[in-house]
Parts: sequence; structure tokens; C-alpha cells
Amino acid sequence: MRVGNNFFTVNIARAFLSAALLVTLSCTRSEVEAPDQKTFEFLSPCPFDAAAEIESSRVQCGYLHVPENRSEPGSAKLKIPVAIIRSGSTKPKPDPVVFLHGGPGAAPLESGRVFKLFASHMFNADRDIIIYNQRGSNMVEPALDCGEALNARIDAYALDLTLAQRDEKIAGAALACLHALKESGRDLHGYSARENARDLLDLRRSLGIEQWNLMAVSYGALMALEAARVDDDGVRSMILDSVVSNESDLFMSEANSNFARSIDRVLTACASTAGCAEAFPGLDKKLSSFLEALEETPVTVTLNGADGAPKQIIVNWHDFLNLVHWMLYNSETLRYVPLLIDETESGDLALLTHLMDTVFPAPKNNAGGASPAFFAIVCNDQYRDRRAFPEIEEKFGGFAITSFMETVCSDRELDFANRGPLPPRGLETPTLLLSGYFDPMTPDIYASQAKKNLPQALFVSIPNFGHSTLSGYTACQTILSKSFLDTLIETEAFACADSLPVPDFVLTLDGLTPN
Repeated sequence: MRVGNNFFTVNIARAFLSAALLVTLSCTRSEVEAPDQKTFEFLSPCPFDAAAEIESSRVQCGYLHVPENRSEPGSAKLKIPVAIIRSGSTKPKPDPVVFLHGGPGAAPLESGRVFKLFASHMFNADRDIIIYNQRGSNMVEPALDCGEALNARIDAYALDLTLAQRDEKIAGAALACLHALKESGRDLHGYSARENARDLLDLRRSLGIEQWNLMAVSYGALMALEAARVDDDGVRSMILDSVVSNESDLFMSEANSNFARSIDRVLTACASTAGCAEAFPGLDKKLSSFLEALEETPVTVTLNGADGAPKQIIVNWHDFLNLVHWMLYNSETLRYVPLLIDETESGDLALLTHLMDTVFPAPKNNAGGASPAFFAIVCNDQYRDRRAFPEIEEKFGGFAITSFMETVCSDRELDFANRGPLPPRGLETPTLLLSGYFDPMTPDIYASQAKKNLPQALFVSIPNFGHSTLSGYTACQTILSKSFLDTLIETEAFACADSLPVPDFVLTLDGLTPN
């Protein structure tokens, strides 16, 4: 719908990274000026293990050297890993695309799959692709790393805890980590969209690129908006997928309502689809009654642990909602939500067990949750005085996957309060905004908010996707994004969005093939 006119594998890093596989960048070899060696260093061969997944002639790697906090004289230095996947064209276009991953705190350069997908991506046919790990992520030297301090969070998803107890456990682990980093001399206030935007400016200049295109997913969209603000002459265009706007408060006050809206959309879509409505009548009532039953008596399922040994997990009401949240991220798994509600409410735990074993926080995936960079960046950018917000009606018992964040960000010793959000500003940058209709984290209202300050923006809603719509690498939205990248206007390629179907909900377990 246009406006403006691997089944079951997600963890918190991959989920916010999910879009991390959709970008591009190119530099015309003969026209790229030699970078400032004090800012950027090329390394040959590429030192990143995951780059071995593609031909060495296709990739060039190095490190960008930047201050940890530009507002502090004498700040420590960071080495940010960067990879350029060269286009197969003999005459690539002069305006590369650089990928801004989400999380914040994901690390796309750790994944061989990322390299392979970008090397075969339709954007890479005539543009180079630049991928980098944002400050604080793994592989940045030094990364924000607390060793084992955050591992205690994993137990929060295995034990029968109340939502408040879960939040206390996760917040406690996060605060222990952040305090340890601060005591070791790390400047946590250097981790923000503002500093990331300036890293991008330094990178463009050091590579001698006159203009490039920003392709961003999820939290990367907020960083892209700030990057266009500080470098409007250098940013030719933006493709923002699963938009985080300057006005959003997605990790704090709006997290519960965003999730509830997404659930309501799934239930409404099922009730409006003949087969789904017939197979699962009264689904909203079944969900309510099942959550009440789980609150009284949680169920236990046996999953595969990281070491291959069986591991028992207690599933209570908010664990169930946690699972549903991550299912809504993925265009394939969201199709199973009505069936999951119906099966588990009737007492059949087979699908629940399968999903708990394959979707975050599946123990075998070592899905421990967000990285230290996630907490630092979100708190710097998003946390402000809560008294400024009116009371809102909470649904689903106040559940949100990030309901612990206010406790973390409000810690007085860390002094995160009122450093953000960044005020919106009008930008003339041609922009394509993409939103999945069922996205539980970055709903389409955020794209609408961003569009108010982007007079040259086009907005396309994808009716059968959740988070990270461009993870459909050959889907309609990727094709129209390539058209936008080339022309910066709406073209015939956009017509595919008008006929996109609603999700094809799965009605039975027949033929289920786990990944």
C-alpha cells in the first residue's frame, strides 16, 4: 500500500540487525581521493573472518579512527571496522550506498551471510556497498564489552519470574555492566546517534566520496536522519526501513502500545480473512483467557540448550508475549501467530515448544539479549524526564520487551537524562520510507512522523511484513527501493505495492518444516 501519493531464527541482535542485510555503496575507483591515513587505514588482505565468504577481489576493508567523544578534548580513540563490497560493474555509479544497521549495537561484519547477501544484492549490480559496525558494537576496538556481566539476563527467560522481577534482573545486569565500563574509563556519553552521524561524515570524507546514499534499518534510521542533518550536501538520498523517528519513544513510554497495536492488527487481519476467521473464531478471547491461565499456571517445555543438552524452560504469560513479539518481526513467523494462540489455548504445546526452541530467546542460539552499546545509545538518545509524559493506558499487563529500560536509563550516576531526543528538522533529502504493517517495534506512525519533516519523502506500507521489510531481498519493496535509488522518484516499479497480499496465515501444523 502506497502512501504519499529462515524461518524462526531471531535474537535481539539479529532481530534489530535483520534489516542489516539490505544495503549498498559504491565508489568510482579512479575518482576516489586517497583517504587521510590518520582517519582511515586500508588493510590488505581483509582481516575480517566473515569476508572470506566472498571473493577477495570483491572486498576492501579497513578501520576508521574516531574519538570516543568529540565533545571531550583528549578523548580516547576508537577503531571502527569498515568493509566495501565492490560492484561487479566495470563502471559503477559514483554514489555509493552505506548501510546503517539497527540494534543499536548489532555487528553485521561478524556475519558471513551478510557479506554473501550484499555481494549478490540487486543494489550491488552497479553500486559498491559499504558496511560498518557502529561504535560500541563487536569488532570495534575497543568494543563496549563487560565480559560475563550481562549473561545473568538469560536466566530471566528460563525461570518463572513476574514481569517486574524479570525487569529487575535484566536492569540489574545492564547497570552492573554499564557501571563497570564507566569505572574502567569508558565515556558512555560518546555513544549516540549524534556521534554515529559524525563517524559517517568522517568516513565519507576520508574515502573521498562526494555523495552517497544511506540505507538504514530500524534504529539506524534515527542515525541516518542525524547524518543527513550534519552532512546534507554529502547525502544524496535515504532509504529508511522500519523507521525510528526523532519524535519516537519506542523503548520507553510507547513500547507497550506499539506491541498491542501490532497484536490487534494480526487478530483483525485473521478475522477479516475467510480461512483464518473460520479456523480460529474468537481468537482475541482465546488469547485473553490463555494469558490468564498462564498467569495462574505456567507451562514447562523442554528445549535444546547451547551445549546440545535438554533445557527446561518455564513459559508464563509474559514469556508467551515475548515469543509473539519476536514472531511479529518476521514475515514468515507472523503467519503462525493465530495458529500458536489456538493450539496452546487448547493445550497442545507442540508448536509452542518448536517456536521457543527457534525464536529468541532460544537457549541454543545463546540469545542473551542486547549488547552494552544498545543500553548506552538508547539511553543517550531517548531517555528524558518521564514526568513530561501523560499517563497512558497499558495493555497486556504493561508488557513490552524493553520495559526494563527506564530503570537502566534513569540511573543518576550514569547521567543519561535529557540528552535526547534529537529535535526534528526539515531536510530536503530525497527519502523512501518503508514500514511493515505488523511491526511491533517501529510502527508506521513513526514513518508518518518522519515524513512531516521530509518534504521529498515517499512512504510505502508493506501489508505482509513486520520489522525490516527489506529482508525480503527480491520482494516488491526491494525492487521499488532499487528504482528509487536510481531515479529518486516514484516509478512504475512502485505499482507492485498496490497488489501486495495480506499475510497468508498458516492454519494447520501439516507440513511444518523447522529451520
